[in-house]
Amino acid sequence: MPKPVHAIFMYGLGGGPPIGFSGGLDVLASKLRDMDQSVETSLHKFEDHERVFTLAVDQARAGKQVVGMGHSLGANWWTILADRLRQKNIPVPVIVLFDPTWNFTISPIAANVKRAISFYNRSFVSALGKGKIKAGSGFDGFLTNIPLGVLHQDVDDNLIAHNIAVGEVKNLTG
Repeated sequence: MPKPVHAIFMYGLGGGPPIGFSGGLDVLASKLRDMDQSVETSLHKFEDHERVFTLAVDQARAGKQVVGMGHSLGANWWTILADRLRQKNIPVPVIVLFDPTWNFTISPIAANVKRAISFYNRSFVSALGKGKIKAGSGFDGFLTNIPLGVLHQDVDDNLIAHNIAVGEVKNLTG
């Protein structure tokens, strides 16, 4: 029987609704909870990255599969947190990133990550986002960058991206 999943989301700048632009993460978290009762979700501001790291460690040690998802700076932070989890020998089966920002740190994807998917905007109108991920040392999993023709603030709302993210979690829950 598969282990339960805790999908930990991180909002971008401004946080989530009603002020921030990462409201699609709330919708996706709801889809995951409705999909399978073994899926727990939590949503956090990217500024709370230390709390998110502690939560991820605690959840993994409690026997849950930790899945990281984030938009904008929240996506950037997941590349950093995945590497910190690697240093504690904690596997991360999936990270799904929604338009990491190219002008902030995007760490290479750590070897403990099995699947890394990044959706990025290719709109000439958006100056933000557009960050692509790359494999780090020892990474031998699946990695892909998927371009979307939407603005930075809309990448996390994209239904195709949501369907792919749901499918990734569904693969973990059986």
